[in-house]
Amino acid sequence: MQALLAIWLCCAALRAAPQDEAPRAPAAARFEFTTLGDKALSRCDLLAEARAAAARTAARGVCVVRFEISELLLGESGRAEVVVLAAPGEFSAGATYLLFLERFQEGPRFTAFARIAGAERDYAAKLKVLRRFAEAERVVDEEQRALLIREILLLHLGDEDLFVKWNALAEIKSFAGLHAALFGAREKARLVEVLRGEVSPTFRRGLLEVLEQLGVRFGEKARPESGGGEGAGQAPPLEQGASREPAAGGAAVPPALRPVSCAAWRSRVLERSSPP
Repeated sequence: MQALLAIWLCCAALRAAPQDEAPRAPAAARFEFTTLGDKALSRCDLLAEARAAAARTAARGVCVVRFEISELLLGESGRAEVVVLAAPGEFSAGATYLLFLERFQEGPRFTAFARIAGAERDYAAKLKVLRRFAEAERVVDEEQRALLIREILLLHLGDEDLFVKWNALAEIKSFAGLHAALFGAREKARLVEVLRGEVSPTFRRGLLEVLEQLGVRFGEKARPESGGGEGAGQAPPLEQGASREPAAGGAAVPPALRPVSCAAWRSRVLERSSPP
């Protein structure tokens, strides 16, 4: 018993010990506050929407599940099926899933480190977000990939779907901390425009945190209270004598964000970031 206790304490100490990892360049930094985040996608050897077609139990209780792929988001192009090793009961036959897969021991089979069932709430919105982030993940150049992710997050903040916009808020809080240099006057102005049109006090508070993280300062009256009430959807007041534009510059606030295809985002961002 004492030996088992000693082993447990040793393992706990190892888990608590800080990891000595080499620092990465800012452009290559990964960010994540949600399952759909950039760091999760970087782990994927294969990301797909697929239906559990058949399952069998192999040695030692391992379940071997064959999936028919309906949409491949990341991974080997042209693949129609994938075999996943899972625990018994982890997947239901005939059900559809979004699969976040890692290759098992460099072999032909995979394991799922995350999954989203088709019956889950906001499934369509989650698939929509994943499609766009997968488009960015395919960009090889880290700096250009970060620029594309910035555009996706700014667009998603103004999305009509509640899951999409709240997911973007969670992600951009992390992204802005790692890539603050990618937010110029134009991008800050777009954040201010989203803030002006937002009615949720909690969402506005989150946007204010992002803007202040980027060096944009508002007066105390700009901070929403816990409830709604009069003026909840109005533009926040700035500090006395401050401009209505972000402190970093006087760029005009662009029109409301309009949805465009992933290919259009990618083309626009990569062209803008390419040298003349």
